[in-house]
Amino acid sequence: MKTFFFIISLSGLVILLTIDILCGAGGTLLDSISMDLLYADAVLLFMPMPHERQGKSISFVLPFVLLAVCILFSIVHMKQYLTVILIAFIAFDMIVRMRAKFSKVRDLFKSNEVWNNVLDYVNLFNAFLVIMLVSLNFTHPFAKCMVILVQVALVPIVFFQKINGKTVILRNRKEKLIKSIANANLRDPKDYDDSSENRRMGALYKMATEYMENKRPYLDDKFSLESFSRMLFTNKVYLSRTVNVLSGRNFRQFVNHYRVRYSTDLFKQDPRLKVEELAMMSGFHTVVSYNMAFRLFMDETPSEWMRRYRSTLL
Repeated sequence: MKTFFFIISLSGLVILLTIDILCGAGGTLLDSISMDLLYADAVLLFMPMPHERQGKSISFVLPFVLLAVCILFSIVHMKQYLTVILIAFIAFDMIVRMRAKFSKVRDLFKSNEVWNNVLDYVNLFNAFLVIMLVSLNFTHPFAKCMVILVQVALVPIVFFQKINGKTVILRNRKEKLIKSIANANLRDPKDYDDSSENRRMGALYKMATEYMENKRPYLDDKFSLESFSRMLFTNKVYLSRTVNVLSGRNFRQFVNHYRVRYSTDLFKQDPRLKVEELAMMSGFHTVVSYNMAFRLFMDETPSEWMRRYRSTLL
């Protein structure tokens, strides 16, 4: 399913270029090639993002409709009208996505949605870039060639973004920083004054999050604030205060956040796992406590999330 849009994009591009060769370009050759590339870029823009529900996306219908329209207009030599049609299709798709995204305002502020929001903004930027390229009415052949080169480059870039969930325009280090801030609520030290107290708390919190990531002590259901303070060679009162101030959560919520995230990773590796198995393997005492923690951080029950994730694999 992930390669569906890429195949439709490239195969449609080949069909349109073939029609231009056999039936005539219906205008300048460069303009016709640019229009064909616009179709290819538009189809990839319709491709659902990794976090979107692919099975219910209206985007699955648009590539076929768009290809049929492009072929029809190419055959009857009315390709000059395709710019408006393609822009309308792209704008319609972006509006549908934005309406769906902002229909649940609370979801925008969940930690697991932060990176998804970044990807959505990048996708929106790509759409504006594509629209801007075709809206520029260059007459010089060199300028037209430059536009075509950018359109060609956008095909693998947009596909890579949709498949791997990366921005491409940001460095890997910056992407990892955004994800770490979202997942662990590690605030930027610049947000605080440069007092010795804040530096100590920041250092301790960084040590705590790195220990949780690398050692995974939260998988032990007997893991506690007292045992964690011994692991970090500090006292539990100061550790608790540090976690509260820098994460905005109490210690139990701080630990359960890692457990919930670990359980989702387990399920992605093996979708056959059951709720009870995920709870025990992630360090929860009971399924009830797992359900409560999961709903707190994911705004849905484990069963609902599991069904939704399985639907994306179909």
